[in-house]
Amino acid sequence: MVDLKAVARVVRWASESLVLNLEQISEEKLDWKPTPEAKSALQIAGEVAGVMRNQMHVFSGATFVSDPLPHPATLDEARTMIRETAEQYASALDAAGDELERPISTPFGEFWAAHSVLFGMIDLVHHHGQIMYIQSLLGDAEMHYDPESIKRWFAPPSTQ
Repeated sequence: MVDLKAVARVVRWASESLVLNLEQISEEKLDWKPTPEAKSALQIAGEVAGVMRNQMHVFSGATFVSDPLPHPATLDEARTMIRETAEQYASALDAAGDELERPISTPFGEFWAAHSVLFGMIDLVHHHGQIMYIQSLLGDAEMHYDPESIKRWFAPPSTQ
């Protein structure tokens, strides 16, 4: 039996935190890149949403799919895209069961579907760090986090 509820909690926390950190970058710097080959904060936001969205195919019985990644044009668009996609993905993780007990083909080889769907969460957490790094490159040395969000997703129910 597949149980991915803990992963869904990480997705919900990390998406909230990623949005919070995106909001710390000034609007005129959201498309800034430290080097031409790097990604901007908005491109990273699109990749995060796109990778989570691509995992939804696996939950519905398909194999690995790599649809084109979106590129939000504004903070509002990125915020909405991440929040909506993260909630759909987290809900699918919450509901996951034996349908993910099957092998699938990916560009990285054969995977269990239950393991393949973790890439959305892995990508989200990885890119959360990249957003924070862009903030530091722009001169923001503060650690931005919401203690209530951490408490909501990780504390025992008796302390929430």
